[in-house]
Amino acid sequence: MRHDPVDQELLVLDLLARADALALEAAIAMEHGDDDRLTDLLDDRELAIDAANVAVRAAATGALTTAVITRLTDAIRTTIASGDMLHSRALRSRNEVVAELAALEARQQASQEYRLDTPHGTINVVL
Repeated sequence: MRHDPVDQELLVLDLLARADALALEAAIAMEHGDDDRLTDLLDDRELAIDAANVAVRAAATGALTTAVITRLTDAIRTTIASGDMLHSRALRSRNEVVAELAALEARQQASQEYRLDTPHGTINVVL
């Protein structure tokens, strides 16, 4: 099946746009701690990037010029890099939230232990 070179280029760019959107959704899922959704989104993103690579390789044997193939390959690299950057930011954000929650839990635990260990915690008031 022969495709018009413009159609192949649009196909690759569409797949890369989809991969970018999936990377953003994955970053949001990571920030929210939704590991199942994160895994699904990363799998879908990998499939989109693989499909874009396959389309570029198929187009390389067709009528696309070297300049177009180079541009598409650069676009794939950019998509991968932007996804990696989103992943890093989401991971930092998630780690900050986890650290804040751990600090809050430690403060609450210390407060509870203090209340239990003070004389006020053991006084029984009889009315």
